[in-house]
Amino acid sequence: MSSTNTNYYRVMIAQFHSGMGARGPRPYQWHVIIETGHDGRYVLGKPFYVRGSEAQYFSLYTASEPVRYKRADAYRGAVCIGVIPCSYFESACARVMEVEAANHGALTSQVWAYAAMRKLHALGFFREQLWSDEFLRRSLSQAEAAWERGDD
Repeated sequence: MSSTNTNYYRVMIAQFHSGMGARGPRPYQWHVIIETGHDGRYVLGKPFYVRGSEAQYFSLYTASEPVRYKRADAYRGAVCIGVIPCSYFESACARVMEVEAANHGALTSQVWAYAAMRKLHALGFFREQLWSDEFLRRSLSQAEAAWERGDD
């Protein structure tokens, strides 16, 4: 069973707390998640994310199996940026993995996730209107507020 209906998967940008730095809280990590179903209790998704260091380099990662991403301790909310037909899943995963993780300092994961969203949109994977960076940030702030209230 998919997360939207039997023919489509939701594409999400989820944010995760990334700890404290020398100057206080670090910016949230953003992950692209393609929700693939439920395990009976929790939504499952295939996550894509960058990890690395400003001093060295950043690498792109994904999980081999769907994960309960909303159950992660660091999870702080997510927004749906579009839906894709289930038949596009493998191709969408491959396209997301092609997006370069260039060094943008503490905002690298956010810049990368936004670029991945733009690529999927440009390639026609979903038809929903392309979100501006400002609108996405505002929506994620609202998603965090919902998470804090226990609504997510």
